[in-house]
Amino acid sequence: MSENVIVALIAAVQAIMLAMLGRAATQQRRTREAITNSHSTHIRDDLDELAAQVRDQGKDIGGIRSDIRTLNRHLLSKGKS
Repeated sequence: MSENVIVALIAAVQAIMLAMLGRAATQQRRTREAITNSHSTHIRDDLDELAAQVRDQGKDIGGIRSDIRTLNRHLLSKGKS
C-alpha cells in the first residue's frame, strides 16, 4: 500500500471515530438531562423510596385482607348458629 493510501485510510478512520464520539457525547448529555431533570435527589434514591412505599402498601393490603378473612369467618360462624 502506498503512503497516500495509508494516510487516506487513517484520515477516514479518524473522521468516523470523531463522528462516533460526537454521537456518544450527545447521547450522554441527553441521558444526564433525563436522569437529573433538575431534581435535587438522585434517581436511585427516588426509586428506593418508591420501592419502600410499595412494600409498605403491600403490607397494608395484606393486613386488610387478613381483617376481611377474620370478618368473613365471624359472619359465617354467626350464620351457622
